[in-house]
Amino acid sequence: MPGAKDRVSVKKNENKQKYLEIKIVFSTFCCLCPKWCVLAGSPDTHAVCVWVIHQNAYMLASVPHLHHKEAIHQLMDKIVCSRDNRACMLNCYTDCPNNSESLKNYLSDLLKDYDDEEEIQLSQWINDGRMKLQTMTLPVEEFKELVTEKIICLIPHSYISKIQSSYLKTRKENLEDDGWLVGV
Repeated sequence: MPGAKDRVSVKKNENKQKYLEIKIVFSTFCCLCPKWCVLAGSPDTHAVCVWVIHQNAYMLASVPHLHHKEAIHQLMDKIVCSRDNRACMLNCYTDCPNNSESLKNYLSDLLKDYDDEEEIQLSQWINDGRMKLQTMTLPVEEFKELVTEKIICLIPHSYISKIQSSYLKTRKENLEDDGWLVGV
């Protein structure tokens, strides 16, 4: 049906010559690009929840050498009883264990090769009027606390994002030929 597709990709992978199967997130691109490269856009262009909440959690999950999506889901599974349970994901379910200690124990197992006084290098998006990717080092215990805090913040956000995406997909699939769907 005409107009139902959001975008058309004409030259996909045309200029890419090596490593076609590798995909990176925007944060990784920002870490790898030279410092003199300035990203287009006004200040606060990326000061949206996606970068602050999702990307920071993804970058933390990549530190123990896990894959982004799988790592985030594994970490969330340590806290919630089910990622499909609305009440649990939105912290409304009284029977859900919501066990952050379970996550900390899991992280301790992942990071068992590190000494407690060792420091872990990581990157996080920081908002100081303009979003910047900052590299920092934290002791292992502080790193575990930070990961736990970020995953707990990500849980309701992740669920809402998943439900909104599913709803939009359903609306697009059921759109009549003469119908309109406006995204704001």
